[in-house]
Amino acid sequence: MTIRVLIAEHHKERREQMRTALMTGSAVEVVGAARDGAEVLRLAHALRPDIVLLAEDLPPADGFAAAEELTASGLPLQTILVCAENSDRDLRRAMRAGAREVICRTAGSTELGAAIQSVYAEHLRRSSASSAATSPALGKVIAVSGAKGGIGKTTLAVNLAAALAADTGEPTVLVDLYTQFGDAALLLNIFPRRTLADLVQVDLADLDAALAEDYLERHPCGLKLLAGASAPLPLDALAPDFLEHLLQLLRCDYAYVVLDVPPVLTETTRRTLAGADRVLLVANLFDLTTLADTRFWLEAVPLDTVQIVLNRVSPSNKLQMPDIVRTLGRAIDFCIPNDGRLVPASVNSGIPFTLSHPISKAACSVYALARSLYGPQR
Repeated sequence: MTIRVLIAEHHKERREQMRTALMTGSAVEVVGAARDGAEVLRLAHALRPDIVLLAEDLPPADGFAAAEELTASGLPLQTILVCAENSDRDLRRAMRAGAREVICRTAGSTELGAAIQSVYAEHLRRSSASSAATSPALGKVIAVSGAKGGIGKTTLAVNLAAALAADTGEPTVLVDLYTQFGDAALLLNIFPRRTLADLVQVDLADLDAALAEDYLERHPCGLKLLAGASAPLPLDALAPDFLEHLLQLLRCDYAYVVLDVPPVLTETTRRTLAGADRVLLVANLFDLTTLADTRFWLEAVPLDTVQIVLNRVSPSNKLQMPDIVRTLGRAIDFCIPNDGRLVPASVNSGIPFTLSHPISKAACSVYALARSLYGPQR
């Protein structure tokens, strides 16, 4: 399949350099070249490219503004910013503008072609996931993540999954995506025979629903668990394609697939978050670093499926709600009250507090969160 690319660069020499670099790849066809923001919009509507390469200094504003306009146009295309340097700041600006990638202006034909193919492949996967998500036969994927560790994210994921299983009576599975030091099994007092780290060793062509089911452990409440790892593996041990295939299999058999996602933005976690039906971003009111990291996370992962869950809320918190709302620039969606006795006891006993103390304030708030996932929005 040929990928149709539109170049937007006001410098003639750079424009021709990009065209020449792209002509070396048989999978890419340059369908046109624009010199400014107005022309790239006109050509995008007329030529319907798959990918638009935007120079960061494209007049009259810049390439980021052009990316925003192209995103708002509703055209079925993806944008890549071509910048003087590939910095974290440029990446955050690009993501906020709706672009999918940032590549350095000095990149060679191989790197440029690889970026285009990667963005286009992700676009196809997103389209496929979006179509699949609309099918009533498929379950919901709920990703629980955070910007840093130590915020109670895994405890929330475990109790939310247990609440969904207990409250709905429908098949629910919790997947621990930590390949290093995952704690979900411990919090459920489960000693897994097999783990996700073991399943990763299976050839992707052999991975089917029956095989995946054999790696799950059952909790007395009916919840199933796919534990992370019994021994630490590299952070990149989970390949994106493997995880997407696994989650698609689980969605066919389970009404709810809850993911405990590590606070590390890799290609795997980014694609997993992008493919989830709901992303619950956990934060707390204990320190400024958590607040700052959460703000940066929101800038780096601009998804409209994200909801903020403020954990361990109490009147004694150093930071107050107005501070959080002002810093993050958005409202808090859910609050989980702090319970310094119940929650630690639950963790130490391996019994989710949503099961042992279902009418406690902490449990009631988690059940309210769970019901928002299968209530009127379902």
